[in-house]
Amino acid sequence: MAEQAPVTDWDLIHRWEWNRRSEWLADFRGKGKQKPLLLAFTDLCKLINVNNVLHAGCGLGTDTICLGEMGLNPIGMDSSKEAAGYATKIAGLSQSPVTFFNAPWHALKQTAPHAVDAVLYETLGQVAEWAELQRRLKAIFQMLNPGGFFMFVGAGQNDPEDIVKTQQKEQGEGQDAVWRYKDGATLCVKVVQRTLAADFMDETVLYVINTPEKAQVESTVVRHPAYWTWSHWAQLVREAGFCHLETRTYEQWGGFRVNVAWKSKQATSVDTTGRDQPYLD
Repeated sequence: MAEQAPVTDWDLIHRWEWNRRSEWLADFRGKGKQKPLLLAFTDLCKLINVNNVLHAGCGLGTDTICLGEMGLNPIGMDSSKEAAGYATKIAGLSQSPVTFFNAPWHALKQTAPHAVDAVLYETLGQVAEWAELQRRLKAIFQMLNPGGFFMFVGAGQNDPEDIVKTQQKEQGEGQDAVWRYKDGATLCVKVVQRTLAADFMDETVLYVINTPEKAQVESTVVRHPAYWTWSHWAQLVREAGFCHLETRTYEQWGGFRVNVAWKSKQATSVDTTGRDQPYLD
């Protein structure tokens, strides 16, 4: 495993996205509703006829709002109080009825408004420590009703063990200016610098802020681990209590692949179209 991971200042990232909301607020729905992950999650929910869902790690909540408009009844959770607050404001601005809440992972079930039939957590694979993955998966398991499922992005059943490392190497090191935002006399440029190590990639996120009085830089680091394999996911979901894990492929959305963990044997009755052979039973 890698060295101690840096602590990411997610509040900084969420704050700047909120600051520049005038740049994206009007069109986030069009982009969000075309995301393969949201389409796959909605498709599976409709396949088993459920709509009460949790979007974990929802950030500013734009994808959660999209899930609501795609026919589900979502609630959005983020461990950042600032992100959950912004998401609530965005829901108000967007006239969306979605509820957002802030919760630490160890108190997710006690804090959530109700249990759910499905959980979506896109960024699980960015968690760098085993013990923290165990904590989050247990919390997700406790949130699910019997027969429910959890969808996440990660190395799939038939993927080579070094697939994430290969993807990171293909992306390579470098620096990109992601966006420029001007508010009156203040100009902010978001720059991301990628650095590769043996088993992770670090993205240093820089906000270069220029005002007539001064220039300053605010920064944080986001680590992307490359060491979690299918075998790791299988062990983790089994330890959390899940009985069934599979990789699903959606050819209709460009061959998009995603992992699904099921809480109970009821899952085996679901249409197997697009599924690799289940690993846990």
